[in-house]
Amino acid sequence: MVFRRLYSEAYLEMVNSAPEVLGWLYDYLDQPWKKEGRRLALDRLNTRPFIKLIEQYQPEITICTHFLPAEIISWLTAKERLASPQAIVVTDLDIHAMWLCHHYERYFVALDETRVHMERLGIPAEKISVTGIPIDPVFAEVKDKVELRRKHGLKAERTTILLSAGGFGSESIENILTSLLELQREAQVVAVAGRNEELREKLVSLVACYPNKTRVEVKIVG
Repeated sequence: MVFRRLYSEAYLEMVNSAPEVLGWLYDYLDQPWKKEGRRLALDRLNTRPFIKLIEQYQPEITICTHFLPAEIISWLTAKERLASPQAIVVTDLDIHAMWLCHHYERYFVALDETRVHMERLGIPAEKISVTGIPIDPVFAEVKDKVELRRKHGLKAERTTILLSAGGFGSESIENILTSLLELQREAQVVAVAGRNEELREKLVSLVACYPNKTRVEVKIVG
């Protein structure tokens, strides 16, 4: 599907080979309440199965953590094809123009600065809640660092670096790991490959080729 390739493969290709183009595109589209008609037309064309599903299911409430379904649901509401109240959870620290919708009950945002910005764009203050970016409460639990290192086979006294580059597993993680392997002090790197077996194999091969294993130890995890 062309749309899926645009949102995944094309995006990842730009991240790896032309990040400046991606940055320009991000800024170009970040114009509140402008270009929304053309963007909506394209999104409607490419999300017809999703639109059909929503209309058939008629949910009692929708909670969107991505701008694309939020926009589609807002449009369905405007056309009176959906009567479901919508909550939009912005999963970035700031808000890009593509998150802005006309039909919603409440926005949940990360920062007070974001709230102020949205109010200036015309979003009513009573429809904005500053709640932070939603994460599992387990990340707020205080844990014993030494015990956790022992549990996961890490050395307690070494500087520990967590390396993660997101679910796509972009080439940047390989470049960063290459630089970390050149460290002149003792350290241990935990590199996250997730379910990306191709990335895991690349990282394993990369580590195997470096002679600096006594100073920098690498643990590759899923």
